[in-house]
Amino acid sequence: MSAILEAHVERELAIMDGVGAMNRIGTVEEAASLIATVIETLSSDASRYLVTARYEIYLEGLRQEPFQPLLAQVRARFIAIVTDILNDLKLPNNKYVAEGFASFVDGLTAAEVFHPGSSLSTNELKALITAFLNGLKAL
Repeated sequence: MSAILEAHVERELAIMDGVGAMNRIGTVEEAASLIATVIETLSSDASRYLVTARYEIYLEGLRQEPFQPLLAQVRARFIAIVTDILNDLKLPNNKYVAEGFASFVDGLTAAEVFHPGSSLSTNELKALITAFLNGLKAL
């Protein structure tokens, strides 16, 4: 399991590095478009099995304490990318906001993967993400 987890973590970090290396986000709409694209890519038929495996690996990692630091690396990188997006948009970016936004994206991704028959359209994803980000302005 250790080799599988390490390979998975490397893959996840590479994906996140690709997203994190993109140009700065200038508008809420650009952020929503980027995030919707990532969610759709992860939940596509070609990637769905990898994301399902990801959840299985995460569950096993929670049961195996030695694996938890590796999983924490992935989450920390994801939170750093989310924080960068929030900074670019000049939105609140403290820990609870970044964690909440990351959890929101995780939830949308899980719903798209586990319930493909009720998948949201690109425009629906963008609208939800836009609404979430605009809602942060009230904080």
